Amino acid sequence: MRMTSRQRLGLGYALLLSVGLTWADSAHARTAEVHVVVKADLQRLQPSGPPDEPIEPAPSAQQKARDLVASHPAFRDVTVRVVASEAPPNPRVPADFLRLIDQGVDEVVVINLGYQLRLDNFRGTGVAGVRGHVAVHSVAGRRQVVSRPFTVVARYPGDVSKESVLQAELAARGRGAPVPIEQIELGLLDQAVKQKLDRELGAALTIYHPASLPQVSRRAVQESIERMARFLARAPERHEEASRLLERYLVRYAEPSQRAEVEARLRELKRGPGRDPRREVERQQERAQNRIARSLTAAELAETFEQLVGSVVEVRDFKLDWRDDSVVMRPADRNQDFLVEQVPTQMRELPADPPAMYVRVVERRWDQRIPGLDLRIPVVHWVGCPKAVCP
Repeated sequence: MRMTSRQRLGLGYALLLSVGLTWADSAHARTAEVHVVVKADLQRLQPSGPPDEPIEPAPSAQQKARDLVASHPAFRDVTVRVVASEAPPNPRVPADFLRLIDQGVDEVVVINLGYQLRLDNFRGTGVAGVRGHVAVHSVAGRRQVVSRPFTVVARYPGDVSKESVLQAELAARGRGAPVPIEQIELGLLDQAVKQKLDRELGAALTIYHPASLPQVSRRAVQESIERMARFLARAPERHEEASRLLERYLVRYAEPSQRAEVEARLRELKRGPGRDPRREVERQQERAQNRIARSLTAAELAETFEQLVGSVVEVRDFKLDWRDDSVVMRPADRNQDFLVEQVPTQMRELPADPPAMYVRVVERRWDQRIPGLDLRIPVVHWVGCPKAVCP
C-alpha cells in the first residue's frame, strides 16, 4: 500500500521525535569510568638468601575492588566501566580528555592500592598493609574534585593468631589434603588485611556523589578545548597536540561562525613557528640558570633515580595527580609514583600539565604509614618549568 504525503510527513515527525527522545535520554545518562590501579609486593623472607615472591591469594586486591564497585550504592544510578589500569587517565591531559569525551564519560574514579606483605615463616611473624587512595575527576571541569586516602594494616600474630593457623592446619589434614604451614600463614594474613580493605575502601568510595557533579556538555567541551589549545600552542613541541584538539573541535563542536577563525589557527599551527635560533639559545640559557644536569622522561627517572640524587633534571612525559595534601607525578605509561614537593599552587590552575618541569632529585623516603614494611617513596623537589608555559 502506497503512503500519502501526509502519512509520510507524519512518519517523518515521529522518527524525529523518537531520535530527539533518544538524544535527550542519553544526555541525562551518567557514565563513570573506574580505574583500579594495584601495585602488589608480597615477600616471604628466607633465613639465608633473598626473599621469594609468593602468588597473591585469590581473590586478588584488584578483584576485591571490582566487586566492591559493582555492589556499592554510590554507583547505583550510574553506568560504570571498571578498568584495570597501570596509568589511569586524567582529564587535564589533552589526549585523555579527547578520549573521555568521545566515549561519553562524565567522571573518572581512580582507585590506587599499594599492597605490601612481609612474612617470616621461620619466626612466625608477618605484616600486611594497603595504602589506598580514591580520587574523583570531573571530565567537564577537567579537574580532581575530591579524594580520600586510607591505610589498612594486619599483623601476625595479632589480627592472625597462632591458634587460628594451627586450627587451619589441623582442618586441612582432617580433609586429607595437608597444606604447608607457610601457605596457611600467607592465606590468613592476606584474608585479614583484605577484610579491612573492604571496609575502608567502601567508606572511601562514598566521596563520589554523581548528582553534585556537572555532566559533559557541548559548551563545557568547547571551552575546555579552546583553553587547552591556546595553552599548548605556546610550546612548539606541543603544537601537534594543539592541532589534534582543534581538528576534533572543527569536526564535532565548532559553531558555523567560528569555523573560519579555527581553520586559520589550525593552518598556522601546522605550518609551525619555524626554527628560531634565538628560542633555542633562550632554552639553553634557561637550563643553565637552573643547572639542569640531564633531560629525561619520567620513566627514565624511575630507572636511574639513585644515580641522580642531588641533581636537577628536566622531566618529560608525565601526569600530575593533585591530591589534597600532596602532588604525585607518574610516568605516562607505568605504575610508579613520585612525590613532588614545593609545587606552587598556581600550577594547579593551568589548562593542562606543562610539557616539562625542572626538579631536584632528593631521596627515597621511608613511608611511615605502615611500620614494619620497608617502603620508600621517591621524592623530588619542584624547581620550575619552561618560562614559555609557566605562570
